[in-house]
Amino acid sequence: MGEVKWFVAFVRSCQERKIAERLGEQGVEVYVPVQKVERKWSDRIKVVDKLIFPRMIFIHCDEKTRGKTFDMVYGITSYMMDSTSGVRTILTVPERQMTDFRRVVAAMNGEDLEFVDYHIDKGDTVRIIRGPLKDFTCECVEVQNKHKIVIRLGMLGSLLATVSVSDVIKE
Repeated sequence: MGEVKWFVAFVRSCQERKIAERLGEQGVEVYVPVQKVERKWSDRIKVVDKLIFPRMIFIHCDEKTRGKTFDMVYGITSYMMDSTSGVRTILTVPERQMTDFRRVVAAMNGEDLEFVDYHIDKGDTVRIIRGPLKDFTCECVEVQNKHKIVIRLGMLGSLLATVSVSDVIKE
């Protein structure tokens, strides 16, 4: 058995818990970061589980097992890639960073956590991962705020569209 690492997997929409459960049944450790938050409706206040990273789960396994996860369960679409070294490789999260992250999530339970630093800048090439423009690769023209970016759809000339930052990944 190889070195056990944390991998970040992208999964089908609304399948995070189901995929985690199925992998767990096969002996793979999985972490789905959720927190309990209060949501107010017109007639009541309810405590609900909120996914911190929709469509993402963290898988703790060796490289061989990671390669088999696509066959183990249906719904994993890809793994987060790291291209900081100039070569695209599957991203691994250091053990210490995962421990700290899990501690923060547990400590902040009840507080509405929001991660906004997506490292997307004007001129970056991004791929849309959900919504009506899913799988389009395009250029970020403007970062409007922490939630929205304006993209240029190259194949359609200068058509601009505004999408949620959480719906894109940097290529």
